[in-house]
Amino acid sequence: MDPSIAALLGAGIGAAASLLGSLISHLLFTRREREQWARDRKVEREKWLRDKLHEIYANCIYYIGRTDYEERNKWLNMLLIYRPEVADFSYFHEKLKVGSLTVEDIIELAARDPRLQGNTDKPGR
Repeated sequence: MDPSIAALLGAGIGAAASLLGSLISHLLFTRREREQWARDRKVEREKWLRDKLHEIYANCIYYIGRTDYEERNKWLNMLLIYRPEVADFSYFHEKLKVGSLTVEDIIELAARDPRLQGNTDKPGR
């Protein structure tokens, strides 16, 4: 084989291997970036939900003893919307209907809400 053809063939194979290596590296980097974005997005969503729940619980506690029934009912309804557990919901809803809901009930719900502690993987902990 002619040495110039062998050199050209070697350069071509080397370039192809380098290009393939760069492509694989880029694909792996893109996948890692996508996974990191998904993790960051999940953390941001959990933080947003935790902040929203803090706001809802705080306003429920604030308005539960007040005479501003419209504002109180708004926050209590928000709490019902954001509270997914059926057992808590039925207990809470019954007390709300008869007007016997207290600050302690709201605090108890907040204490049992695992999303406030930043653990959304295990609801009902």
